[in-house]
Amino acid sequence: MVTRVDRPDWKEHMAREHSPWDAKRGTDDGPRWVRCLGDGAADHYRRVYSMDSIEGVPEPIFKLVPGSNWDTCGYIEVTQ
Repeated sequence: MVTRVDRPDWKEHMAREHSPWDAKRGTDDGPRWVRCLGDGAADHYRRVYSMDSIEGVPEPIFKLVPGSNWDTCGYIEVTQ
């Protein structure tokens, strides 16, 4: 499976999903949690929240895709 970070506001989205009560209480629980993930945040987003995945990628092509562990890049807009 190959998955990408599929939205530019991915960090905010993860924070809202992790701590949906933050908006009402005005706390920093969600954003703090995302910051604690550090360089692994994009990898976590891809594994849990992304809706843009391709399954069954042939091995020769899969080998060309870098792993997402500790990837600091995050979202890259797809252009046609």
